[in-house]
Amino acid sequence: MADRVTSFEHIGLVGHWYGFLLAGFYHFAHGDDLPDQAARAPMIVEFCRQFQVPVTDQHPELPVTAAVRERVKALLAERGLDPAELILIHPGPSWPVKEWPGESWMQLVSELRAAGHTHIAQLGVGRYMNFGIVSVEGIPGTVSLVDRLTVEECIAVISLARLFVGIDSGLLHLAACARTPSVGLFGATLPQYFYPAEFRKHFVVADVECVGCYHRLPRLHWITGCLYDIRCMKTLGVNEVLQAVLARLSPPVLR
Repeated sequence: MADRVTSFEHIGLVGHWYGFLLAGFYHFAHGDDLPDQAARAPMIVEFCRQFQVPVTDQHPELPVTAAVRERVKALLAERGLDPAELILIHPGPSWPVKEWPGESWMQLVSELRAAGHTHIAQLGVGRYMNFGIVSVEGIPGTVSLVDRLTVEECIAVISLARLFVGIDSGLLHLAACARTPSVGLFGATLPQYFYPAEFRKHFVVADVECVGCYHRLPRLHWITGCLYDIRCMKTLGVNEVLQAVLARLSPPVLR
């Protein structure tokens, strides 16, 4: 149920004639979408100000039906996963500039298992929408839930999990909506423009001078390739991520 409804105006000739095709896309001025510019304020704040909608940086809570929650619990039980100990990882796939190297994910999972955290599942889809050419391999040491869940089931499993670890993606936003403790990995984008302070306090952000380039400087190089070989994500240290994850897992779950 909505508290307030607003509308978008179709802008330009294309919007005028083909608005029925473009209705699924937002159309408002945001720094992340402007040539050679980056965001200067959270996206939701820029959006709300333009449409006179009350501003909040909190993600809306997404409800899950009892039937879906029970179905997901049964699926986890079949795979020997305890929701109270469950760590979900999401390596992608996404634009290459947002992905953390597969070797780093493998080392992270290995370190977590060595520390006694063995209920780890990989979430997401097998191929990204970019013409189906971008894919992510399964991470050894995890139980694969890739391509096994609907969107509502994804929300349910995230809401049940003890921790979510992932790149900047829609699933990380779902974790924010589910209020699930999370560790986000960032380089080309900056979490302060998309997530509230409390939720992002254990996020890990690359330490390079070009961090937060929004993979749009120059325009479109998130498609053609980063000029700096995606050093933001490639230099994000496994130990740094591991410490953030362990901090988020503390204190231990009480039985």
